Parts: sequence; C-alpha cells; structure tokens
Amino acid sequence: MSGNVYELGRVPLLSILGMAVSAIVSIGIAVAALIIIYKKTKGKLISSLIGAVTFIVLVLFVEQLLHQVLFSLFPDFFLGNRFVYAVYGGMAAAVFEEFGRLLAMGVIMKKFLTKQNSLLYGVGHGGAEAVILGGLNGISNIMFSLLINAGIMEKLLGGVLSSQAPALAAQLSPLWLQPSYMFLIAPVERIGAFVLQFCLSYFVYRSIRNRNAAYFILALGIHFTVDAGIVLAANAMPLLLVEALFLIVVAQIAAGVFLLYRFERAKKEPAAEIAAAGQGIVNG
Repeated sequence: MSGNVYELGRVPLLSILGMAVSAIVSIGIAVAALIIIYKKTKGKLISSLIGAVTFIVLVLFVEQLLHQVLFSLFPDFFLGNRFVYAVYGGMAAAVFEEFGRLLAMGVIMKKFLTKQNSLLYGVGHGGAEAVILGGLNGISNIMFSLLINAGIMEKLLGGVLSSQAPALAAQLSPLWLQPSYMFLIAPVERIGAFVLQFCLSYFVYRSIRNRNAAYFILALGIHFTVDAGIVLAANAMPLLLVEALFLIVVAQIAAGVFLLYRFERAKKEPAAEIAAAGQGIVNG
C-alpha cells in the first residue's frame, strides 16, 4: 500500500478469457436447454419459471441467511473444521433444494405435473443457478478485472474507509492469485452442475408420480454426497481430478435418468390423483 492507493496484482488475460467463456457457456446452456426442451416436450414454460423462482428464493435467500446466522454464531465449529463444513454444506444444499422441488412440484405444479414439465422445471432450477452463479458472477469478475488492470480499482479502494479496504482487497485477490486454468475449467463444472440439477428434478417428479419416497431419498442422497464429496475431495486430490470424477458421476446419473425417462410408462390416472399423491408426500 502506498499512501491511500492500494497496490493490487494484475489479472492475467487468460484468466479474463476464462471468465468470459464461463459466463457465455453458463448463460448459453440455460437458454439453449430451455429452447430445445420446450420444443421437444411442448410443456408449460411456467414450469421453468417456477423452478427458477424456487431456486432464487430458497437457495440464494433463505439458505444463505441460515449460513450467515450459523457462521456468525459458531464460526469455529462450522468454518474451523473442513469435514463439518462439508457435511453441513452438503446437507443444507440437499435439504433446501430437494424439499424446494418437492413443494414446487407437489403443490404449485400439482395440476400440470408431467414428466415433460418436470424437465422444464429442471431447466429453470439449473438454469437460474447457471446464469446467476456462472453467468452474472463471470461478468462481475470481468468488470473487476478490467478495473484492476486499468489501475482504477486501486484508487477506488484508497477512497473507502481504511478499516474496510484490506478486506475488500482480499476478496478481489483470487482474480489475480488463482491460476488461469481454474477459470477455464469453470464452464465445464457449470455444465455438470446444470445436468445434475436437471436429473435431480426428474427424481423428485418420479417420487411424486409413483408415490415412492425412495426417489426423493435418492435425490437427497445424491445431492448431499456430491456437494460434500467435492469439498472433501478438493482437499485431498488435484482439482482437475476432482472435476473429472464429478463429470463421470454426473454422466452416470444422467444415463440412468435418460433410461428412466425413455421407458417411463404412461399411467392412466387423472391429474387430480397425481396431485393428491404429491400433496401426500409433501404433508409426510
């Protein structure tokens, strides 16, 4: 630090390129999937809107609020132990997202819950995650990177309170400290996460349609295992290997969902009966 100007690192051009690719892929996969699946299934587009809103409300607001409260009250317990952090994070993600799906499909979508609309719901849920966490974050990172490389961010940090500037600089530091390849593999991770959200939505749909809680438990278990496993594995093996294993697992799950969807038999039961099944699972 020199005077009131903070000296920041320079963000490599390759890192900025990775951010741009991540943003384009994240937004592109959500838009492309929505168009393709809607044309293929002729389902209701409102299913995707419900999926997106459910993700935003329960995950980005309610779940994040819970994290803030618990992390502030028990920082050492949750943040001081990687195993506890991984287990808690995996459980929170699984509970909020899967019960969110169950409520959305079993209550809000009960009058038009079909396998086609379950796919569109998955596009909305996974698409919202991809656009917000991958697309918008990527665009934000690019903007900050350009400001840093132009020397503008250093001057901006010099104008904030001296007690806050170091913390803000620390939050920006991954932009130049993180290896460029990390930004380049981010789009691949986003694709895998999108496909996984897609598959989990179908499992929850099948739990309602078949009145079989096993599908819902399967969705909970997969979500928890993947999220917690990634956090723990990242501390024990190279990131590229973790990402490769993640994609292999997602590919296997997607293959299973493809077969389930393809050979799902059309049940001859009225929509009201399906709705009652969904309501029964939601009410326990």
